[in-house]
Amino acid sequence: MLKQTIRKWSSLDVLSGIGILLFIVGCPYFLRDRYFSMTLAKTFFFYGSSALFAVVCLIERRALRKRVKIPLIRKNRTELYFLLFIALAFVSCVLAVSPGDAITGATGRNMGMLMFLCIFLAYVFVSRFGQFKTPVAVVFGVSVFVMNLIAFLQFCRLDPFGLYEGTKDSVKTGFMSLLGNKDVYYSYLSMATPFALYLIFEAQELWEKIFWYAVGFSCFIGIIVCNCEGGYLCLAASFLFFLLAKCGDNAQLRTVLRIFMLFFAAGLLISLLKFNFKKGHILEDLMTRLLIRPLVCGPALAVTTGLYAVLLKKELPAKGFPILKKVVAVVLAVCIVLFAAAFVYFTFINPTVDIGKFSRLLRFDDSWGSGRGEIWRQMATIFARQPLLRKLFGAGQESVAALVNRYFPAEASASAKVLDNAHNEYLHYLVTHGLLGLAAYLLFAVSALRRGFKEGGRYQRAAALGAVCYMVQAAFNLLQALTTPMFFVFLALTQTRDLEVPPKTAAGPDQNALAAPADDADAAGLPQAGENAAGTQTAETAADAMVTAALSETASIN
Repeated sequence: MLKQTIRKWSSLDVLSGIGILLFIVGCPYFLRDRYFSMTLAKTFFFYGSSALFAVVCLIERRALRKRVKIPLIRKNRTELYFLLFIALAFVSCVLAVSPGDAITGATGRNMGMLMFLCIFLAYVFVSRFGQFKTPVAVVFGVSVFVMNLIAFLQFCRLDPFGLYEGTKDSVKTGFMSLLGNKDVYYSYLSMATPFALYLIFEAQELWEKIFWYAVGFSCFIGIIVCNCEGGYLCLAASFLFFLLAKCGDNAQLRTVLRIFMLFFAAGLLISLLKFNFKKGHILEDLMTRLLIRPLVCGPALAVTTGLYAVLLKKELPAKGFPILKKVVAVVLAVCIVLFAAAFVYFTFINPTVDIGKFSRLLRFDDSWGSGRGEIWRQMATIFARQPLLRKLFGAGQESVAALVNRYFPAEASASAKVLDNAHNEYLHYLVTHGLLGLAAYLLFAVSALRRGFKEGGRYQRAAALGAVCYMVQAAFNLLQALTTPMFFVFLALTQTRDLEVPPKTAAGPDQNALAAPADDADAAGLPQAGENAAGTQTAETAADAMVTAALSETASIN
């Protein structure tokens, strides 16, 4: 099936597929000198990829002008918000504290105006020309699996590519995978994990389902060894989405249980291995210490496996699924209320009581979130002290370091590290792009995600879920040039639509126009709804049969 799909590809399919892979595979994988100058190397790779892809798309558009229409200008709210965001970024650059640094971003994480212009090129041409089809998604899945395999080997104190050679001890414990800093790695996983898990539900053939299960399992391993609380937050967001939006029948419920079983199996594996690799990457994160232990993952795996076995023999009645979703929603609401109450109590009512390791979550002070409390307090103070013009348009890209040195000179001189990031993308946009820039950014992202979920095909919806989870972790992470551009590419992928390019004939120009969105099965050349459901059901039945056989064999042995 995959070979037949590739044989039918037009030149546009091939070129757009290569272009998409440059952004979502090439950039994360590109290294020049191991972990040295990694950010700069990936930055220039993205610069070159965006410019090259734009030129190739324009050439291809001219070559295909008589057979298919590819409009460069789209008239919808998503495009308007995106253009407004880029225009306001330019205004922020002009009004910047240091315009030169705002252009290049060299004093920060390379997210200057030059990077936003390249993001503009990447978004425009990926959203117009991108053909997001199965082979492209599979190559991306393979790259995610290999990335997580490298991180797992590093956790096991193996360094097959010599990435740690010549580095300090802090790098050996704080860097992982081909993306370096663990915060950046889990930012990557926040997009890759929900993308893979969503496609498990949408798999039309058995090999697809098995493939995305394998990729999802590798992502679970990556999140655990990455050892960052933000990774678990993105995972929780994904699980909630599946419980509330993808539990409409017994087949989907069994898929959700299999995903939970995979996570607990990954946790059990790492919890058993960590005793043998204590001198490697230390699993000291609070969530990891609470969840990733044999006495938690073992029983949880047994319970989910038991529930799965029960569902194989006796299915849940149709009226039970709305009740299940209501129960999940109520439990979620109760957890949020309890957390908020504990947070308020330990922060404002009784801030002196000792709550041990839980203070990093339940008490907001300067040390909260590995020092994020102090950073956020400084960013809020800086924004409050800005003149009205800079409140509206910002102090310019990558201006955080200059502002901290201006308003907090004592803290800046006392710190061994240069604070160049707000460690909260929304707060970072507020300070650097202003209220108007942050508003335009949010309007653009929400509009793109809405269109992706509502009008896109399965790969567009998977990319949209990945972008949603990225926005969840963005509240605690860095705006940087390694994965932030990939987020904008994911937003562009939510806007891609299949183009039917007819073969060359002598009939004349304009034989075919823009094809219908991917959800229109007839126009996009996809299976009909019944066929898709049948394919998915076949994959579900085969997967259930495999698990049933395994359970029966286990029972006979016992």
